[in-house]
Amino acid sequence: MAVVEAAVSIRSAVVAGLGVALCGVLGAIIPFRKRRLLARAGTCVLATARTSLLPYGVFVCAPLLAALSGCCSFALPIQLIICAAAVLGMENGVRGFFEHTVNGVYANGVIVAGTFFPYTDIISVPFLSLSPEEHARQSDRTLVIKTASRDTVELICRDAAECQAACAALFAMAPHVR
Repeated sequence: MAVVEAAVSIRSAVVAGLGVALCGVLGAIIPFRKRRLLARAGTCVLATARTSLLPYGVFVCAPLLAALSGCCSFALPIQLIICAAAVLGMENGVRGFFEHTVNGVYANGVIVAGTFFPYTDIISVPFLSLSPEEHARQSDRTLVIKTASRDTVELICRDAAECQAACAALFAMAPHVR
């Protein structure tokens, strides 16, 4: 009986350790991902980034969740689900970090939610063809961009003036979007 309990506790520690290690790897590669993303994007024309403490909270809580899964006696599938949730939460936090630090219009494309969209991938800006009723329902802080690789993406701005400036910068950099 003691041997089985020892094996279970070792297994729990290994699974929790792997979860914490994966969260650590995701956190450690942030500078490399950011550098690669900005190298593809080119120089910044208009930044729509904003500050938020939420990603930093996720950076602390996700590894803690994975570590705490080893402290309790969960069944293996439950512990794997908890560690997977921690790793996915960490990846979501990394994407949130990129969203809050690098979103905007760049020389080679647009970065939205940590994903780079080259100007050749951008098809249109649908708000130009909206009816007055649909235009009234859409937020004046959101610039919706239709892309070829994804259906639509939303560039969130601080206010309506920044959204108009982002739209003007997008049209200046990619005249085919009009």
